[in-house]
Amino acid sequence: MLVLVESATEAIESSYVEADCLVGIGASKGGVPASTSGARPVRSAPTRARRQALAERIRAVHLASHGTYGSALVTAGLRDAGMMINEKKVARVKRKFHLVGVHLRKRVTTTMPEPSDAVVPDLFQRDVTDDAPITQVTILWSIKP
Repeated sequence: MLVLVESATEAIESSYVEADCLVGIGASKGGVPASTSGARPVRSAPTRARRQALAERIRAVHLASHGTYGSALVTAGLRDAGMMINEKKVARVKRKFHLVGVHLRKRVTTTMPEPSDAVVPDLFQRDVTDDAPITQVTILWSIKP
C-alpha cells in the first residue's frame, strides 16, 4: 500500500511507516528533522551569496571610514543607506573578517609601581620563608583619640 505524507512526523504519527525507515530521507528516528539534531545545516547558494554581499557592504563602510568605525557606526551607516540590519549581525561579520575599529582610549595599567618610590622597610622583620602552616592570627586594633 502506498501512502503519501507531508512530513516524517506525520508518517510516524499515522503509523504508516516505521521510524527506522525514515532515517534515509533526512529524518531522525524520533521523527524530528535531521537539521534540528545538532548538526549545522548546509547553507544554500543564495544564502551564501547574500552573506557574501553583506560582508562586502560592511567591508566597504568600514574601509570608507579608514578602518575607524566599530559595529555600531557601521550599522548606522548601513541603516542610513536603507538597509535593515542588526548591530549584532554586523559585529559577527566584522569579527569573522577581522575588521576592527580604532580604540581611542589608552589602556590604564594600575598595578605598576612608581619607579621613584622607595621600598618600604619591613619594620616587623618577618621571616616569610617558613613552610609551616599558619595556626594563629592576631589582629591589632588601633583607635585614634
